[in-house]
Amino acid sequence: MRITSTYSSCVHQPKSLLTEEQLQSWFSHPTDGLCITNKHTLAAFKVEVPSPADLLGMSEEDIDSINYTISARTTDSRARALPNFRLTHRSVLRLKKMVNVVNFLSLVRRDIEWDSVRWGTVQVFDNEWVALKHLAGKDRGVVPKYKSSVGMPRHVLNMIDYLRATFGSQSCPLYYL
Repeated sequence: MRITSTYSSCVHQPKSLLTEEQLQSWFSHPTDGLCITNKHTLAAFKVEVPSPADLLGMSEEDIDSINYTISARTTDSRARALPNFRLTHRSVLRLKKMVNVVNFLSLVRRDIEWDSVRWGTVQVFDNEWVALKHLAGKDRGVVPKYKSSVGMPRHVLNMIDYLRATFGSQSCPLYYL
């Protein structure tokens, strides 16, 4: 767990449980990973983000900034241009969605596993994240009251439905807690 100064709150730092082979697939696999196939671009990107856990707290603007940083034209001491590298549009879009996944894993205090960072999982999560943000902004409604006419089992089911539809701080569903 990591303490941050933002609003004096504790933030869980998810630990990457990826093996070296899975980490390499995360960076370069065309269907399950970020699709960074150029080895020089990959080396430049790994300097900025060596692991998915390093995406915690980043925003979409940070991803654009990283892409700009590794693609900036620089020169050596003899004024010769050094090679520059640029992430593909596909990789940038995947990274922006991956930031949401890592931030969510931090919220629910889960570590980063291969199944949670595969591209297919991230695509599904992105749609669910948009729906979650939409539902979090809605009115919470009234807490269900117990009525003897419906009985306790039905009341418990009503409470479960209410808690699934109600979101607390940082868009976390109350049912999860």
